[in-house]
Amino acid sequence: MHWDFDFREKNTGSREITALVRKCISAGYRYVSFFPAAFSAVTGTYNVMMDDRRPNCLFTSRSGLSCPKSANEYVFDYFSSMIPAGADLTESAVSPGFPVSLCCAGLFPRGWFAHARKFMEHAMADGVESRFDIQKRHRFPGQLMERFVAIDSIFRRKALMGLDHRFTGGLKLKADDPDGEDY
Repeated sequence: MHWDFDFREKNTGSREITALVRKCISAGYRYVSFFPAAFSAVTGTYNVMMDDRRPNCLFTSRSGLSCPKSANEYVFDYFSSMIPAGADLTESAVSPGFPVSLCCAGLFPRGWFAHARKFMEHAMADGVESRFDIQKRHRFPGQLMERFVAIDSIFRRKALMGLDHRFTGGLKLKADDPDGEDY
């Protein structure tokens, strides 16, 4: 999980995170999201762009392009390549309110990490970092991995635990670099 999380569960105020995780595991969950949000959180304002027409633009909403290609499309295409033909695996098939795991914050089974590594190997082989973050301003591998985790979590039975996330990362980077991220 990111460094700017506070180990306090927002709904209960509890700081007994280990006890809460054990309760989730005892209930049969193998996947615990520490920062759940609606799927619309990665399709709206924070829809990360992967479009060769504007390689250093982070969000589709700021691109000025007609129908910009997003990281979500890239991830859905990746998942579609692994399932039988004919399955509808697109962003439009997911309800905007469906809970997803954000910010790579969660507890996952060990085998899940091999699955995530294969995705990143695929992305690196595609040269996504060198194509879409030429100026190295947007921590692009992390942005893409966050979208992978969110979309992957659609297909997982998960416990939802809301830890307090302060979002100081991008704001701190903006203070240090006026040309850096501004969210």
